Amino acid sequence: MGLDSQIRRGIKVLERARRIIPADILRNAKGLCVMAEAKGAFLFSGAIGRGFLIERTSDGLWGYPSSVMSVSVGVGGQIGAEIVDIVLVINDESTLKAMEGKLQVRLGGDISVAMGPIGSDARGLISAGTNGSTAVYSYSLARGAFVGVGIYY
Repeated sequence: MGLDSQIRRGIKVLERARRIIPADILRNAKGLCVMAEAKGAFLFSGAIGRGFLIERTSDGLWGYPSSVMSVSVGVGGQIGAEIVDIVLVINDESTLKAMEGKLQVRLGGDISVAMGPIGSDARGLISAGTNGSTAVYSYSLARGAFVGVGIYY
């Protein structure tokens, strides 16, 4: 999937996510990361995601997107497969710079329930990378057949 198709998909995700993300959080965001992640699990889990990162410029407009990718493994009481559309709202410059690094290592927890086209995925996430550490708001829309609680790396 090229960057153009990721952006087209990301626009659709943002249109749906605007209903659940408070307007003032979006208005004050320094950047957004929008990605689709595919996850499968039976006790152990694996996930891979692709999307884009976009930064708000000093004049308040959105800059050019950069392609991003994530890979994670986890363990917990979980079973199923799902696709999760994720919107990460980046709140400050230091977090944005940390996310622009070449390597991110993350530790987080995930509670997820999805059945068919409707689902919810709540995450807590702390990342550390080549440019520092991050904490962000995470909003997600899930679809598939998945239930579980896990810790991922």
